[in-house]
Amino acid sequence: MKKFNIFFTILLFSSFAFSQTVVTGTIIDSEMGKGLPGASVLVKGTTNGVNTDFDGNFEITADGPGTLVVSFVGYLSQEIDFDKSMDITVSLKVSGLSGVTVFGTADFAIDRDQAITQTTLTAADIQDRIGNLELPEMLNSTPGIYATKAGGAFGDSRVNLRGFDSQNVAVMINGIPVNDMENGRVFWSNWAGLSDVVSAMQVQRGLGASKLAISSVGGTINILTKSTELNQGGKISTMVGNDGYNKTVMGYNTGELGGGHALSLLFSRTAGDGYVDGTVFEGYNYFVGYGWKDSSNKHNIQLIITGAPQTHNQRTSSFYNMAKVGDYQKYGIRYNYNHGFLNGNVFNQRKNFYHKPLASVNWEYDINSSTNLSASLYYSVGRGGGTGDIGRLDGDYASSSKFRNPVNGQVNWDKIVASNSGQSTTFYDGSVYSNVVDPTTGLYIVNDQDETVNGVKRNGIVRRASINSHNFLGSIINLEKELNDNLTLNFGFDIRSYTGLHYRRLDHLLGADGYRDFDDKNYSGGNTVRTTTYSSSLGDLWNVFKDT
Repeated sequence: MKKFNIFFTILLFSSFAFSQTVVTGTIIDSEMGKGLPGASVLVKGTTNGVNTDFDGNFEITADGPGTLVVSFVGYLSQEIDFDKSMDITVSLKVSGLSGVTVFGTADFAIDRDQAITQTTLTAADIQDRIGNLELPEMLNSTPGIYATKAGGAFGDSRVNLRGFDSQNVAVMINGIPVNDMENGRVFWSNWAGLSDVVSAMQVQRGLGASKLAISSVGGTINILTKSTELNQGGKISTMVGNDGYNKTVMGYNTGELGGGHALSLLFSRTAGDGYVDGTVFEGYNYFVGYGWKDSSNKHNIQLIITGAPQTHNQRTSSFYNMAKVGDYQKYGIRYNYNHGFLNGNVFNQRKNFYHKPLASVNWEYDINSSTNLSASLYYSVGRGGGTGDIGRLDGDYASSSKFRNPVNGQVNWDKIVASNSGQSTTFYDGSVYSNVVDPTTGLYIVNDQDETVNGVKRNGIVRRASINSHNFLGSIINLEKELNDNLTLNFGFDIRSYTGLHYRRLDHLLGADGYRDFDDKNYSGGNTVRTTTYSSSLGDLWNVFKDT
């Protein structure tokens, strides 16, 4: 019996090993003959992929025969069929464009003597490492990149590439720029769910010859999504972590259907309490991808709609709301200077809320072996902003120690509410204050000015929201003609229309009945009492076309 068991185990193991196909090899530059480190080797139609090592070597295991897609930023991709274990050498030719197998790649220029300046992370790499990290943090293993959570709240990641911040780094999704058109910054919370649908992240470190009108002194980051090369199937997954972290993902891919059509759908929710005190967050992500390619593989069309509405409390370091080293020594590293409680619930003066859906249509046309036309049309609307305190109560900002419980350092918002609403309130420094009724309106009005109105000035604190909304439309077209091995011509244009919508509105009156606005010059004398507040809740972010 024991001999039979041993024989049966060996038989099963042999059968399993026989079904696995192992392909090894080296990816080299066709002109220099050197290995290309970081080149992508992917089993076509799957997320099974690897990157080459420093010498350009790789090893990949597949379930049976298939096709390898070999790509590297700045080179023409190749597809190699295999039906058994084998060792291969793939020689890639330099392209004027980044020759990866997905549409919308960035126009990277490449110095062949410094191929190490480019790195590609595959979907498999990202899924293996992501956990409850944010997408930019995946790049920390890339030379020259430093990514951090900044204040520690959800979506507040920051990326520096070769010492440059996002204002000097071009960040794109499928070749479409997502840097803020006004200040060049990238708000990663707007793209919190992309890790679930990304097929690759490409990074070029250092200055590149981009054909896009964006600053890329530090380098370029291109996040690539794809629908037509995904296997048919779906998934439902749930992830839990520390501090109430919970993420649920549901997705389905049709795979390539008859006629070259494919569809990919995904919906996810992420929520938690946050590691830093008072940084509760909740966000959703949706993705719809439609792809079509003709039987001759000359035309490739991709339609993508994605968005990630979210709200999260923050820990900021603004001038008037900055904790000192002694505060962290006393209250711990999770201490949040902006955090407190209101009616027993978490209340943070700093809250970010935003929804920025992006819709794009990408078309690629291989006219012949030496001529290629690509075009993108995209539209994005952004709605939301961030909150903060405005006003001074008895002349003091909300950052004053008089409003903070010395036991835990948290803001006692209940005391501020009591004072704003006319109740005599004793603060932690022993001072007593209360708002008074405005005789003109009969209401408790916060007057945040040195001008005395009806006998009061600097008499309260409210929470305002600074809105940073926009409408963004653009198109990128490029025609490439390879004249010979040494000369390639490119012609195209990058055109955009952008409208920014910036204003402030009341978010929470904190017990007061209104706020006296001295800054609105549309009204005579600039003295206007505002009593209407506008919600910054997650539910109000879904409709990006309503008037806010």
